[in-house]
Amino acid sequence: MHYRPRRVETVQSHHLRDSGTVLTIIKRAVWLFADRALRLAGGLLVGVAVARHLGPPSFGLLNYAAAFAGILGSLATLGLDGVIVKELVAGNKQPGSILGTSLALRVCGALLAVLITFVAAAASHVDPSVTALIFVTSLSYLAQALIVGEFKLQAEGESRASASIQIAAFLMSAAFRIGLILFEAPLWCFAATGIVETTAAVTLLFCVAGKDQAWAFEWRVAKDLLSQSWPLILSGFVYSLYLRVDQIMLGWMLEDRVVGYYAAAVRVAETWSFVPIVVVTVAMPVIHRWPVEEQMGRFQRLLDILAAVGIMSSLTTSLLSEGIVLLLFGAEFLQAAPVLVILVWGSVLTSVGYASGRWLIFQRKTESILARNVLGLVFNIALNAMLIRSFGATGVALATVGSLLVANVLSYAVTRDTNGLLRANLKALSLHFLWSRSTK
Repeated sequence: MHYRPRRVETVQSHHLRDSGTVLTIIKRAVWLFADRALRLAGGLLVGVAVARHLGPPSFGLLNYAAAFAGILGSLATLGLDGVIVKELVAGNKQPGSILGTSLALRVCGALLAVLITFVAAAASHVDPSVTALIFVTSLSYLAQALIVGEFKLQAEGESRASASIQIAAFLMSAAFRIGLILFEAPLWCFAATGIVETTAAVTLLFCVAGKDQAWAFEWRVAKDLLSQSWPLILSGFVYSLYLRVDQIMLGWMLEDRVVGYYAAAVRVAETWSFVPIVVVTVAMPVIHRWPVEEQMGRFQRLLDILAAVGIMSSLTTSLLSEGIVLLLFGAEFLQAAPVLVILVWGSVLTSVGYASGRWLIFQRKTESILARNVLGLVFNIALNAMLIRSFGATGVALATVGSLLVANVLSYAVTRDTNGLLRANLKALSLHFLWSRSTK
């Protein structure tokens, strides 16, 4: 009898804390959902207009250039994105030192990435117009390197300010692309649209997140950040390569037109990708604040939600794939429909993989991210080499989904430290919360 009131209070406090956590996640997610939904829906519509304007060959070449230039994205950011948020949440260092040091490091990384991309493009392409297109696309690295204020807003849960800035930058970029279509601008102008959006976002972010913050560079902080991020630089490079090697190999082995079909299918398959990004971005800092013994249970719930939403979305898109392609891109892109049926299921694996990657960062197991991405890259190259000649864009889609399964799920069986993630992902993908309840 003496302990019963305390037991009731504890249970109530847990319920209140659960409710508060859910409300916090919902409030922070609303604005980010609005941002991502608007940008992806608007981006899809503008992208469709660009695809219709350019046609499959030129659209394929534009996306080939973007894939080639995007390989060194992790070098441009130095893999610091998740590390910056984690350090700001932990509060062990001055925010100004973290942000200022990160900015300097990322600018150096971006300059190096642009230089290497240009040299690689010039060495591997006979046509100078292709090299120029790749170079223009890679210049967006310089603007992306400056987006460090975004991570300050993420750590502070300032979703409204972050979303408003990103929406404004997207609208500027969308207007720029529509103008290019109306004035029938050359292809290289379309490659420069990423620079316009990122530059606008950087300017607005600095005004909001940097105006009241004294930023400073510190070697001590730089060494600590790089000690955490170097595996992420390598894993990010490998991840970028294995996500883009399909379009690069497709461009090398087949026509630009086929790359255009594949790129159109990718555009549609990625339309729901904002859901896992927003949910994970908002939820992970909240989960990290819970007691260590409760974090894995919270993370399992997150994976369950991502898998369920992804499977429902993929099933719907698969059933309506041909109609979606005809409606959006027209009969000229109809060969993208079977590619879409396959690719959309890879989005489920990408979403749980994104969440698992953030979990490994928060657990300081960044070497595991590198290992899984290397494994995925090896499988992707091997599968593409076997399937592209026989099946074209459909073979590339099969290789992509197969390598995502290996990298984002099966790779966790390699080491004992990540066996828990393997079980968590398999449970989520099997929708265990449905059949486990039915057997009780």
